Amino acid sequence: FFFLQPSADAMASLVRARTGARLATSLTGGGRQARHILSPARDVLLSRTSQLPRAGASRRAMSSVFVTGHGWTGALGLGREVMVDGEISDGSLVAGGEGTEELIELRGDALVSSGGGNGADEPPIVTAAAAGWGHSAFIAQDTLSGSTSLYVAGRPQDFQTMLRLKRLPTFLRTYIVSNSLKYDDGTTRPDREVVKAARGTMAQFVDAIMSAGTQERENMEKKGLDEVEIRYGLYPTPFKLELPDGDEPAVVTDGSNSHVLAASAGLTAVIGKTGTLYAFGLNHRGQCGVGEKDLFNCWDPTPVTGLSMRAPPTGDEENEDENSDESDTNTDDEAEKKKKRKKGRAALKQDRPIVSVALGLQHGLALDDKGQLYSFGKGARGQLGTPAPGENEKRAISDIEYSAVPVTHFCAEYTMDAQLEWLNSDDKVVSVPKKHKLLAGDEARVTRIGCGLNHSAAITASNRAWIWGKNVLPYDASPDGTGIKSPKTGKFAEDATLPAVVTGLPPGVAILDVACGSHHTAFLLEDGSVYAIGVATDTVQPLYGGAVEIIPPDTIDMPPRQFTSHFDRTTVVGKHGDQVLEVQLWSHEELRDGAAFEPGWVDPLLTYLEDSGSDEDAERGVRHVHKGWMHTLVTTD
Repeated sequence: FFFLQPSADAMASLVRARTGARLATSLTGGGRQARHILSPARDVLLSRTSQLPRAGASRRAMSSVFVTGHGWTGALGLGREVMVDGEISDGSLVAGGEGTEELIELRGDALVSSGGGNGADEPPIVTAAAAGWGHSAFIAQDTLSGSTSLYVAGRPQDFQTMLRLKRLPTFLRTYIVSNSLKYDDGTTRPDREVVKAARGTMAQFVDAIMSAGTQERENMEKKGLDEVEIRYGLYPTPFKLELPDGDEPAVVTDGSNSHVLAASAGLTAVIGKTGTLYAFGLNHRGQCGVGEKDLFNCWDPTPVTGLSMRAPPTGDEENEDENSDESDTNTDDEAEKKKKRKKGRAALKQDRPIVSVALGLQHGLALDDKGQLYSFGKGARGQLGTPAPGENEKRAISDIEYSAVPVTHFCAEYTMDAQLEWLNSDDKVVSVPKKHKLLAGDEARVTRIGCGLNHSAAITASNRAWIWGKNVLPYDASPDGTGIKSPKTGKFAEDATLPAVVTGLPPGVAILDVACGSHHTAFLLEDGSVYAIGVATDTVQPLYGGAVEIIPPDTIDMPPRQFTSHFDRTTVVGKHGDQVLEVQLWSHEELRDGAAFEPGWVDPLLTYLEDSGSDEDAERGVRHVHKGWMHTLVTTD
């Protein structure tokens, strides 16, 4: 689509041919097809995978997780065999094309074998899941005690290595993955010299392109810390991670489970029962928000710093102990503690419980229980939505924030068109709004948040939708619909460094939710319609003129169990779990007409759930769908 631009009529025919029949069956109550595409791959898997204990003869109706995609990343959580298997590892589960994925059940007893469940080895309930680029995360709850645990599978500490491996020929990638599994168990790394002696020169090659944390390891070696055991980040099966101070992952029962857990490119965030936000993974752009500038990898769940509306301590306050009379009597240990003491926003502890978290490629958003929004990580394209500290008049970008900063610049005058006009003025700047022009009180309270790769979005209680970040301010289109460039900047679109009011949404209709894909943002409205804005699937340029309707009213079974976006599409799970719709953003209205479709795996999955449940009165449906770079997770009742 990026290189060939067929006519709108041709594109419309293609979309309808691919999706129209499935959608019509879903919406008109057509009979379900008796296709059991789960069985072949599942039988193959069970015959090979020793890591997953077989379930007993009796089966109790409970939540399940189903996975599909490329196995070599480990994100499926199905074990080492699947990572090197010639079929599943290379994507045979999705080889049939879009919508024909084969699903494999990641049974709860895999979590029991990893340290979950109760004393009777009864599988826990998976209450939430998230799919990163090459890893998966789960929150599992014990059925008796109610305690919860966090599990990860795949590569939660890595992004660049996966990109390198993806470019390799299949045989070479399989060889590297197979060799790395001989010593990389996801916990602690044995002594490097021992590994090299055991495996020869191949170990050095594998180290160079396979292991997470390479840059941090090199930095540690430069500091003389080469003897320290450096942890790797590869988990073939779900691995349990402990939260600090005995905290446990939160469980939300109001249908918003997906907001207490988020995963991205080598980055994971989870909210604890205490309301504390934790993050771990890559941190070279501050994306963990833990206040550490020189920390390349954050290996364990660590509290995000700066989640406070209080002013950070000044330099005098930080050094007041050193300037006092008592500083002369400090011991060496006390002096070392002072040296390591966090400064600035990193010294601020969390004010209020966090209730929702979202992650972009290298940045994140956090929302507290009073509706205060915070951002952290990389902000070079404006995705943090806040100016650099101390800047009051000029357009300024907060490049990197290693701790969270408040997002408060919500101004009704700052529409998308207004910001474009200012950027094309002689000054080419968007001035930071004066304090008296900002929304205040309940109008400024944020209710929903979302992160794309390099942009962010939010909804405020004033029923306004906001967007900021990379290329979210597109210019008007030329007569042929290809877009025009700015006469001032020469760009098709501009970055919004402060929140901009989204235009194009129907007035007077409540905005219920927002979800961000990689380059688009979708909004769910009270009448069941869905609008979207951003880069369309069939073009490389953002749509102009504001949000457009991609799902008409009265289509979704309201209220939905899930409304989410991932990469190039938006997914909606209906009220009862028997309706799953996917839709992409298209550039022409003809393509958007009837573009929503039901994925091909939905019918066989619901049939499988019905056949496998022992409780005939219990109806089991889909709860959530999460799509990563090359894998998909589906959670069910």
